[in-house]
Amino acid sequence: MLNKKDGKNLDFHVVKDDVYLLFSNKIMKYNLKTGAEISVKEFPKKEFDELYFFIGNHVFIDNQHEHFLNLVQNDSTNLHILTTQNKIISINTQLNVMHEFERDDAYVHYLRTKNHQFIAKDNTTFIIDHTGKKVAELEISSNAFLVDDILYGKRDKSFIVIDLKSFKFEKLP
Repeated sequence: MLNKKDGKNLDFHVVKDDVYLLFSNKIMKYNLKTGAEISVKEFPKKEFDELYFFIGNHVFIDNQHEHFLNLVQNDSTNLHILTTQNKIISINTQLNVMHEFERDDAYVHYLRTKNHQFIAKDNTTFIIDHTGKKVAELEISSNAFLVDDILYGKRDKSFIVIDLKSFKFEKLP
């Protein structure tokens, strides 16, 4: 049962008939139809620091073979959580940690065109195709924006303009 001593609910995630409530040091799982508490799991501060938020479809990981995988789509049976220790933990439906990743291993999706997605880490953007294959690498941050086929961004003290029509991308099916 929820009460004030549980602290502030930081985030939630719904999967079918269950809701997962995220707190700084624990996750509570409830059934949405009955309201019954299914399980509670505490996460030790010394191991995880604090839980921060559930990760959605905007995070990609490099599979080390020139392809990037959407973390949630690649591992849809688990929930993925960012901690204040800059770790990404993947938990199963029993709230057990199945995998841990460093946040530095993650790339953030920030832009999509008809045939490509743009993901970034630090000041580097990768353009990937529909399979996750890297088709271009640009020294531009995730603050870049697209107008028609022109990508605009900033690098150091320079304003960057890239005409994406000049790239020789493969035609997708």
